[in-house]
Amino acid sequence: VGEADSPDYMLLNDDETDARTISQLFRNINKKNIVALVYGDAGAFSLANTELLRLREEKTIEFIRYLLRHTAYTAWLNPAPRHRWQDTIADKISKTYSETGMFEASSIGFEQAVNALRGKITIK
Repeated sequence: VGEADSPDYMLLNDDETDARTISQLFRNINKKNIVALVYGDAGAFSLANTELLRLREEKTIEFIRYLLRHTAYTAWLNPAPRHRWQDTIADKISKTYSETGMFEASSIGFEQAVNALRGKITIK
């Protein structure tokens, strides 16, 4: 998890026997050669407006900002249908961080996400 003065994120392998930070993985790679694909609902399935949800929003936005600083292109596939995004973290992210394209996890959305990661303009 990222820290305010030195944000970085830890990644674990499947059996949780090896951990590395994203900056360790990216260290010897030019930013223009790094793309990130995020898959998650970004709170689109959450109905309650709780303190935990607000913390999740804050941490998600912090992570997006980190990705945008360290990658050439970032795209987000959301398994929730677009009509479920209204008034959720997903809605806020898709509107506020347009450079992180957020797409439905559908055949068209997958195609749009791949195009976004290739640096091609996507019209939503």
